[in-house]
Amino acid sequence: MKLLPLLTALLTLTSISLTTAADAKTWSEKKLGKSVISIDRDLNQKRWKKVIKRSQQALPHCTAIHSERHERCIVLLRNINLGYEKTHRFNPEPKQIEQAYKLSIEVLGKNHLSARMSRRYLYKYFLFSERYAEAIPLVNEIIDVEAAGENDPFKILERINQLYALQGILEHWPEEEAALLRLHAMTLEFIGEESQDFKAAGVALAENYCVQKKYHEFFELVKKQNLEVPCKTN
Repeated sequence: MKLLPLLTALLTLTSISLTTAADAKTWSEKKLGKSVISIDRDLNQKRWKKVIKRSQQALPHCTAIHSERHERCIVLLRNINLGYEKTHRFNPEPKQIEQAYKLSIEVLGKNHLSARMSRRYLYKYFLFSERYAEAIPLVNEIIDVEAAGENDPFKILERINQLYALQGILEHWPEEEAALLRLHAMTLEFIGEESQDFKAAGVALAENYCVQKKYHEFFELVKKQNLEVPCKTN
């Protein structure tokens, strides 16, 4: 008689297991579509935790029905990362951050909304993880996309500023110089010769020349802009 409760419990567990397996197989295209509609509703209402949960649930079924390279599945992956970004967190599965960018670029193109969002999030993740060398191609791509699109000089200036900072952290002096020359020229054109931004760009460029022992360029620049930048020539 004492075995009956144990047998009942085992049968219940088996039933639950079979039900779960059955549920996993019931994801048809129609059910996936309904889930996507629910996710869109969560997105519109900014219910980010639900966006993450529903998208994570739907993603494996989407890849099973289609493939990981299908646009619907890429968007689901993007939405997972977006949910984390909107709640000021990084996805605890970094592979999903990198995969969203890789797939969106390869399948949808670097100008697609999913590519833009995934690139921005991956860039933030690389900075947070101090993976500066890997962040550089992304910021270059962000600059190129902006220049080919809206071409907002101030957005481009902001990104070039980040580019020169990254090159400096890595002590890539020639590459830092290239970024600074661009920053210096654009600051002069769009902000003005009398601005503090232009002076700051000049100081940074002069310091770069000093580090590289480009003394002719250094003295020419500090004289032209009337800068006070120390530099040991020994």
